[in-house]
Amino acid sequence: MRLTTNQHILTKARSARRERFMRRLLWMCSGIVVLLLIIVYALRLSSFQIKQVSVTGTFLVSREAVESIVADTLQGNIAGVIPRSNFLLYSRESLRERLLGTYIRIAAVTFTEASPQSLIVTIHERTPEAVWCEGIYIPQGERVCLYMDQFGLPYDQAPQFSAPIYFEFYGYEKTLPKLGEHVANMAVLSQIKTLRTLLAALQIAPVAVTLQTDGTFQLMTNKGWWLIVDTATDPILVVDHLQAALSAEVFKKRLVDTQNRLEYIDLRFGKKVFYKFMPPEEATSTRAL
Repeated sequence: MRLTTNQHILTKARSARRERFMRRLLWMCSGIVVLLLIIVYALRLSSFQIKQVSVTGTFLVSREAVESIVADTLQGNIAGVIPRSNFLLYSRESLRERLLGTYIRIAAVTFTEASPQSLIVTIHERTPEAVWCEGIYIPQGERVCLYMDQFGLPYDQAPQFSAPIYFEFYGYEKTLPKLGEHVANMAVLSQIKTLRTLLAALQIAPVAVTLQTDGTFQLMTNKGWWLIVDTATDPILVVDHLQAALSAEVFKKRLVDTQNRLEYIDLRFGKKVFYKFMPPEEATSTRAL
């Protein structure tokens, strides 16, 4: 009898604990649901929605078009509940990817929340560092070119020029590359830029470059002759060897004798610098300094 009573007491105690646990669990779940509903309600409040979009920094890209893309991207709801226009949860990456994917001319986009209801979109457009042109270099005559930024990316059609205005790039493929595709690696672009800077000290201003498939490039100077350079050579050494060649008496005399009809100076072989003149007749002369 006593054993039966003890078992009954233990059973009731277990049942009571289970009921208390279930009540606590129910209260906890109810609290979580209520908290989520409060959060969703707060996030849906009109005072937390982006209503005004201001676009700055545009020059050639249409400001109205950018505003339209931003407004369209902020439409709809996240998980069908929370508006995408909520200033705390709107996707900067989605906006950035869509704008960069729509306009190659845009290099970067930044977002600033002026207030919970106001978003400032700043557009950073690419600026032309040079142009990539079709065909081969010619001193005068119309050329078809693409604007190219400092990273070697063609991003827009340039107007036709009858003479060089920007520094011009030409390639071994003679045809224009596709917009948005890099045409040269940064190491080569950096080398060409450094060489242009160093040559300025010698009063030599390159106006165009032709990239070759064998790892060399040819710089057309403002004096009307080419410099042939190997991409593996340090630009400082290139300029040192060039300066030594230009200072050689034999070269100076040859330059006078041929009335400055120099065609190229080849700087691919270290201290051995080669040059070629174009005399009035068809004959040419090549020798090593």
